[in-house]
Amino acid sequence: MFNKKAIPKKRSGRLATGKDPSRTFRLSDEFMANLDGWAAQQPDKPSRSEAIRRLVEIGLSKPQRPQGAGSGPEKALRAMDDTEDLQKIGPKGKK
Repeated sequence: MFNKKAIPKKRSGRLATGKDPSRTFRLSDEFMANLDGWAAQQPDKPSRSEAIRRLVEIGLSKPQRPQGAGSGPEKALRAMDDTEDLQKIGPKGKK
């Protein structure tokens, strides 16, 4: 008989571009405009993804408020308006 070699199948789809899994969520147009405006004011003009990472880091570094201090989107918009803390964050989240 013939000696056949196994030929590996090609993988379909795009190759992975990072180690961490991607996250998807929806944001309102107003929220996106605020986010883009904040990013444009930063000295290094971070990408939208980097701006989101920095703002999340700011939010996580603050002491937690008691329950009932406002809804999630309201808290996020207040954090974006808190320019004193935002100006301390430099490129790649370094202070």
